Amino acid sequence: MCKVIKIVYEKTFTDSYFPPLTTVPSVHGSPIQSRDILKILGNVSCWHDLDNTEYDCWPVEQPNEQNMIDCGGLEMAWVLRPPEKVTSGQEFNVTYSLTVSDYFYENAVRRSILPHGYISNASKAKAFCEEADCPLEGKDATEDNCCVYHANIHSCPLEFMVSQTICGPWVPDDGKIVTHTVSQAGKMTHKYWSSKVVLINLGITSLIAHIKVGHLQAALEAKSTVLSTKVCGDGICNPDESCAVCPNDCGPCPLPVPVKLAIGLPLALFCSGFIFAVVWFQYHRQKMLWDESWIIQVNNLPEKEFQSVISSAASFETNNGPHPHHCSELKANTVLTCCTLSESFIQTGTYDGRRVAIKQIKKKNFVLSKAIRKEVQQVRNDDLEEFTDKLNKKQTYIYTPPEEVLGNSSSGTPAGDVYSYAMILLEIASRCDPFPDDAYLKDVTWRPPLPELTPGKSDQDCPSQADYSELIERCWAHNPMMRPSFEQIKKSLEKMNPNRVSPVDMMMNLMEKYSKHLEAIVAERTQDLLEEKQKTDRLLYSMLPKPVADNLRQGHTAEAQNYSSATVYFSDIVGFTAISGTSTPQQVVMLLNKLYTKFDDIIDNHDVYKVETIGDAYMVVSGVPKENGIRHVAEIANMALNLVAVCHSFKIPHLADAQLQIRAGLHSGPVVAGVVGTKMPRYCLFGDTVNTASRMESTSEALRIQCSSSAAELLQELGGYILTCRGTLNVKGKGEMRTWWLQGKADGTCRKNPL
Repeated sequence: MCKVIKIVYEKTFTDSYFPPLTTVPSVHGSPIQSRDILKILGNVSCWHDLDNTEYDCWPVEQPNEQNMIDCGGLEMAWVLRPPEKVTSGQEFNVTYSLTVSDYFYENAVRRSILPHGYISNASKAKAFCEEADCPLEGKDATEDNCCVYHANIHSCPLEFMVSQTICGPWVPDDGKIVTHTVSQAGKMTHKYWSSKVVLINLGITSLIAHIKVGHLQAALEAKSTVLSTKVCGDGICNPDESCAVCPNDCGPCPLPVPVKLAIGLPLALFCSGFIFAVVWFQYHRQKMLWDESWIIQVNNLPEKEFQSVISSAASFETNNGPHPHHCSELKANTVLTCCTLSESFIQTGTYDGRRVAIKQIKKKNFVLSKAIRKEVQQVRNDDLEEFTDKLNKKQTYIYTPPEEVLGNSSSGTPAGDVYSYAMILLEIASRCDPFPDDAYLKDVTWRPPLPELTPGKSDQDCPSQADYSELIERCWAHNPMMRPSFEQIKKSLEKMNPNRVSPVDMMMNLMEKYSKHLEAIVAERTQDLLEEKQKTDRLLYSMLPKPVADNLRQGHTAEAQNYSSATVYFSDIVGFTAISGTSTPQQVVMLLNKLYTKFDDIIDNHDVYKVETIGDAYMVVSGVPKENGIRHVAEIANMALNLVAVCHSFKIPHLADAQLQIRAGLHSGPVVAGVVGTKMPRYCLFGDTVNTASRMESTSEALRIQCSSSAAELLQELGGYILTCRGTLNVKGKGEMRTWWLQGKADGTCRKNPL
């Protein structure tokens, strides 16, 4: 980086190497005329970094920081960049590309970059650079026998850069170039250039790809950090080592936070779940122990219920003898428990139609102790086991055929399985328990009623209800010999199934239909989406150039670009204010829409881009954003002639007798183009060229096209246009300017007009 102590500009009349009209960018980016000489007072301490850009250009003679020039169509780029980090002594390859446009050859001839006497035009310059063979050895190549007569790689370690030293593509007498590769040479069609590089000095090194073409030289820069070749195991943790690379020198690496979370989180969840389960089970265990919903106080019982309990207890005493806890001694603090218990060890009674256990506690102040609660809990659990046994017994009886219950047949027969299958068919049809009460225990031949048949619209996907009920009756027939076999049951079910397919096949068919329907919907929606996208693209491309719009859609930043040569066109309607004053707003809009629709149809036939319309002003540019050499001035000239011609036949819709007239102006020069704004972004042009083109239009005349000198020179260079000198004109903000009238295109030969 450079630190300039003091910079002053001194104006002299001595011409430098470059011809007139050449501008050279200064250190700070401001344009300096080639006739200006930069004088630096004081010390400049820096190393050259190519003006903070990827590549730059200089003249071969007297190159320095203040003498950089426009590359004029020449571009350099890394194809295989130097690595960001490399070990000292390690060999690696670098590749860079060198490309030029046709504008480069035109610029090279105009600025005498290729100093060969026989190269007098761009075609010969292009033939020399792309067809002429170069010497086999790079050291034998010169600017006279080879286009790219010098190409190599320089390496410049930054620690060797001292005051007033430049590390660049040139080698000044007092400069210090540490190393460079062998020079190569070749044609301009030799697009890719490769070299092998070895860096030794530690630290940051600037690698510079350097080429020479005639009197022009260019350089492309990249930086690499050269690391020490020391290996792990020396007991020293070097700056370029880490715990991951050298744990013996730098110690083991701590576990990353994601790894700690991956290990600790599952373990914590497991421990938390285990603790929660233990607490949950303990809580429910204690809840059952301390639950008092089963307690019934005797003093809360009606007299009738109380006498019923006493009589039951007395009956027990009469039949079984005296009990340790006599029923006649029941007091207000007697407790009844709602459970069924064996009568061999505890007194029982009847409460609410149920058999209950009675325990007499002779205490004035009754408190349920933990021991008593455990005893009651054991009683309640025994009752639950009895209920479970009863339920299992019921389930067994439901699916057991009567002949097996009566002991007339052995268990596990095919006929018995058919009876069990009948109960399953009944459960499927009724969606409920086929034996809701204990009726099956009273009569083994008892059968539950079949579901009632409801008349209604038949379902094509379900079997017949009558056939289904008939199959159930056949399967639970009292006589086992009358029950069908499973093969017969299968045939009956297939006959009842209208689609004659299994449930799995039916499900697959439905899924296939749904899949095809979904595919059709997706295809239809996709087509709608494509049509909407095309509409959006057309709208977007009508507002912005296609390359710019594509970059914005991909999320790339739209940076402003410089264009060294372009032609800008302006036109407006003569007397538009008067027309607007005598017309309604709707009529003005209809007029402009009709006129600009015709204009838009015309410009589609030319290599131009419509920038914008503001009121009656119409702005068009060529050479932006697509560069086309110097053809931009011809495209704008042809378009302007066509636009003026269409005005002769244009009829104003609401003023049939009025003649529409426009005045036009155009100017050629450099411009800057870019996207402005984020909401409704616009592609705009900036620079003095735009202002000058606007002045050419405002000082023009009705149905005439005024050209600046720069545009007229390019048109005469191309030939085929009729230009008439208007003379010197005082232009606001520009001073005296010589302008020209563009009258038309010549037939056959170009009619020259002296400049």
